[in-house]
Amino acid sequence: MKLWDKLREEMTEAGFSEGQIKYGYHIVQEYNQNYIDSDKGAHKGLESSLENLNFDLNKKLSDEEFQKLKNNTNDAIPKLAGYDLTYEQRSTFSPAEKKEWYEERKKKASQLKAFAHNVDASIDGNMELDGIKTEEDENKQSTKIPDKTLWGDSEYYRYNFMLGDYFDTLGKYFHDYAKTVYVFKPDPEINKQALNLIQKWLDNRGIPMSMIALIQAKDGMNILDNVQDEKNRDSFLGWLKKSVDKFWEYGNHGTGEVDYILTGEHIAKLAPDNKTIIRIPIKREFTREQVGDKTTVELDERQNQVFVTCPECGLKFNKPIIPDEQRDLFAGEFFYKAGCATLANDLSNSIEEYSKSVLFVEKKTPLQFINEQLKKRGLKEVTFQPKVVESKPEKIKEVDIDEDNKLVEAYNCWYGRAHRTQFKAEHFSDQA
Repeated sequence: MKLWDKLREEMTEAGFSEGQIKYGYHIVQEYNQNYIDSDKGAHKGLESSLENLNFDLNKKLSDEEFQKLKNNTNDAIPKLAGYDLTYEQRSTFSPAEKKEWYEERKKKASQLKAFAHNVDASIDGNMELDGIKTEEDENKQSTKIPDKTLWGDSEYYRYNFMLGDYFDTLGKYFHDYAKTVYVFKPDPEINKQALNLIQKWLDNRGIPMSMIALIQAKDGMNILDNVQDEKNRDSFLGWLKKSVDKFWEYGNHGTGEVDYILTGEHIAKLAPDNKTIIRIPIKREFTREQVGDKTTVELDERQNQVFVTCPECGLKFNKPIIPDEQRDLFAGEFFYKAGCATLANDLSNSIEEYSKSVLFVEKKTPLQFINEQLKKRGLKEVTFQPKVVESKPEKIKEVDIDEDNKLVEAYNCWYGRAHRTQFKAEHFSDQA
């Protein structure tokens, strides 16, 4: 028995789908063609399934063909189930035959669905194997980013890239050296001597010097983790403030509403005087899950709960009751971390400074917008520049925003996260 035959039997018994089996077939085939028996490849079971299925379950059957198939076949109902029979044709069945016909139809539809799923899985597996991406995958992006023409090099970018290379270098050297040792395997005696020496270096020099580096690295990771994490992206100080709001004031939900984040979209409305434009920034809340997962300072114990009213949506949500002794401990840790971040850590301050940079892209001028609105109302267009008044941010779902009302798109390192939430948290928004 060929290796593939045995492997296919075990995969079938284990419940693997035909698509998964077919993918396994390609892997084995690429590794060694001799392991494959051409008569019993991965396609055999798949093709037999194809032959037993009528893929067009909506196919009609003439009355003449219907009568011929019904009268001349011992087991006619399963075959007739592959066709979409008319009411008159079905009327010739007995109640038992009708029931069997419908059950067989459902069974074939289920088989067809399973087969289509397996074929789809097989296609995905083969595309991955061949390094091919669909157009949807190539264009997929979960956050809102500026057009590539607006991207650009900067000294701040180059410096951060240099730091990434610098702090990653030693690990890469060791990995490369390990590959060399694997290829040129030492004999037992040399292996023992070399191992003793490298362990001595680690104990006497590597670890003592690295401990200081590890402390610094952890400090930096705690800060940078907030920036690189797309789902929860915000600054270290931003999450520090959310911890206080979470435990002191509003709980998870209320904190998400109060500590909202802007999406970068600005829509416009025409004021009643037909001369003034109200520009409204669009905001999104942090979800309960994000606040629960990410706050920088946590309580060790949470005992009793109290219900509070959300200052934004008006609904009541729970938050923990903090005893005085816990409040003191929490406050002490909070102020310590805040002091480290704001006074002693220039990495955190650098990120705070960088996040002030906002790129504004005008979708249409205020004059274009006001004339569009006046034209819709049957009023005369104007030539003067309208007054633009900035409104408080509002939470408006993307589906409810008219494209014609978009005045400005803004981009910065935080807005992408907000835009991601805007599309992925609509259920939460509906409830809130």
